[in-house]
Amino acid sequence: MLFDFIVIGGGIVGTSLAYELAKYKVSALLLEKEAELSFGVSKANSGIVHTGFQSDYRQLKTKLAVRGNEIYRGIAKLLEFPYAPLGELVVAVPGEREALQAIKANGEKLGIPDLAIVERNWLRENEPNLSGEIECALIGPTAAVINPYETVYALAENAMVNGVKIHCEDEVLLIEKERNTWKVTTARALYKSRYVINAAGLYSDRVARWRKQRFLTFCRGR
Repeated sequence: MLFDFIVIGGGIVGTSLAYELAKYKVSALLLEKEAELSFGVSKANSGIVHTGFQSDYRQLKTKLAVRGNEIYRGIAKLLEFPYAPLGELVVAVPGEREALQAIKANGEKLGIPDLAIVERNWLRENEPNLSGEIECALIGPTAAVINPYETVYALAENAMVNGVKIHCEDEVLLIEKERNTWKVTTARALYKSRYVINAAGLYSDRVARWRKQRFLTFCRGR
């Protein structure tokens, strides 16, 4: 069978792509080399959904972090995976207030809502276990925590219900260009696809270095 898309990697990126592809009238296959999804970097991830305010507002990764934070809120409700909007604190000792104000200003340029700097009295009441040396802190209320493993499976299950095929224990060994398609050889079979997406996580550099095929690596936003 000729697929429209083959996604290599069954972590948070690969299953998110599968979830998005399932919204369109395309044929898609996700290949994962491990026995289960999320067995690579994703299972060891901290699960923090960051606000995005600690990186330069002009950088693409920062804008994507803020957008990703927004997306998680809606998708967690839709797919019913655990999502805890706990917020986060960036603390400062005397002499660091100016740096904290710069982070806040950076976050405001990104459109992050409800950022605030709180003083020692607030910290003493709400976070009594913090060091007494801390003078103030920046609150980022949009930060949250997820369980990466459950999130990956929620995305994958939705993708499968909507037509995406997922194969575990099917490690990609070779990718070759053949006219307008790609031949993807795995430990179990030979597949063909119009596009191949490299979402192999820790092994993505190895996949990208396969020179025989001028491998296509991309992640398309909506």
